[in-house]
Amino acid sequence: MKFSAMFHHFHDDKHPKSDGGGSISAFDFNVIIDYIEENYNLITPDEFTQKVVNKTIKQSDICLTFDDSLKCQFDIAYPVLEKRKLKAFFFVYSGAFSENPPFLEFFRDFRFNFFSNINHYYDSFFEVIRIKYVKEYNAFLKNYKANYLSNYSFYSVKDKKYRFLRDIVLKDKYFEVVLDMMREKDYSISIRKNSLFQSTGDIKILHDKGHTIGLHSHSHPTRIDRLSYKDQFQDYTNNYEFINSITNEKITSMAHPLGNYSNDTLKVLKKLGILVGFRDSLKPPTIKSALEIPREDHTNILNTIRKNENNSLYK
Repeated sequence: MKFSAMFHHFHDDKHPKSDGGGSISAFDFNVIIDYIEENYNLITPDEFTQKVVNKTIKQSDICLTFDDSLKCQFDIAYPVLEKRKLKAFFFVYSGAFSENPPFLEFFRDFRFNFFSNINHYYDSFFEVIRIKYVKEYNAFLKNYKANYLSNYSFYSVKDKKYRFLRDIVLKDKYFEVVLDMMREKDYSISIRKNSLFQSTGDIKILHDKGHTIGLHSHSHPTRIDRLSYKDQFQDYTNNYEFINSITNEKITSMAHPLGNYSNDTLKVLKKLGILVGFRDSLKPPTIKSALEIPREDHTNILNTIRKNENNSLYK
């Protein structure tokens, strides 16, 4: 692991466990922090940013990052951070707080919590495509390669096939497919919204407690790198203004949604004054620029801990 640890979903009695979806418990989170503190130099967001800017960052320097402004992070991870007196980056996508939030997190919630397991969802999804979207399904069969998303070792084969269908083949049609499936199961976005996302009050508490709030785009598109410079600039400007309205501070950090970005993205971020930006994988394992810092997913960190027979943290 190098430079930063990336966290998303957590589970407890209130927030359901997503089997196959990488959610972790407070216990798991403490184990990960113990492991990081034993093997690396865990530093604050401010220290990390300063070291990156000054080009004095070392491979042993690690920071903690959280994406997507999820309620489970505030309810489960934040108390652990406070108890251990640790600070972290929290990357917020502002569209989640709008009247018409992006579908991405709701789609995830639907596939993990409204089916018996994730494979049941995938089987249902693939069957819908096979029957109703014959052209797209044939394109998937023809063009999918086994090395797709090979940088993401924590994805199963079905995860990768699903993302290929979503991002490469279906594109905008993906939304109509899943929305139709949600309607069949009476899924309500308005009901689920408050249980999935932090409130603006939660974000203010995180900021006031010394955590760093950063950009994660406004609309969280699956492929922001395909948008024009103008559209990316507007999206990130909306994101910046929303966070600034809560923190009343200059925003200097961000994480690329789903790890995707283009040269136009980097130009937009520099124009907005962003100093550090994070990718979502360790490949390549080096800092290409201050706006392209690698991260290790918490699932991979846990797997490393569990595989190490000499490590007593998980006993």
